[in-house]
Amino acid sequence: MSRKGNRGKKSPISGIPKQKTFMLNYYSKEEQHRYQGRFTVNRPTMIQSLEIEGIKSDILKGKYYDPRNPGCGVPPMVALLGEMVAFLQVAVNDAPEWWEGGDGDFSDPSVVYEIYKEAQEVDPFRERIEFLVKEVEGDDRDEGVGDDRAPSDPELDESEPDDSLAEMVD
Repeated sequence: MSRKGNRGKKSPISGIPKQKTFMLNYYSKEEQHRYQGRFTVNRPTMIQSLEIEGIKSDILKGKYYDPRNPGCGVPPMVALLGEMVAFLQVAVNDAPEWWEGGDGDFSDPSVVYEIYKEAQEVDPFRERIEFLVKEVEGDDRDEGVGDDRAPSDPELDESEPDDSLAEMVD
């Protein structure tokens, strides 16, 4: 899929590189197309981290995923994709022409995932995509089973009998 490349200067505190360059070589089965190229990403500054959150909010039209209220906001995978695209729009400072800041001519979200998987390593404060994907997949599989989340619409979840049909017939 991808090959790790050289790493830039390291943070004097964490020892983690502030920049990463890597090669992407990904074949999208969905689009029957190979995406290749060199990416360079920088660790976002504090202000850029705030900018990422603003971009994500713009992408998702102010909505978000709330695991305590399933059915409200956006689905978990949409929120995750919004997170990845927003991060990459800020962190990527050199990319192949086809990338175009994430607005390139491609529709397979796996392309974004493959780039983000490599790019996230430059930011020690960002939750790892593997953890986020497991959390999202777990929420989809276990929805409403043995947890304390509120139902999306309490009125629809009531199981009291309704005599409205009997009233109509009378």
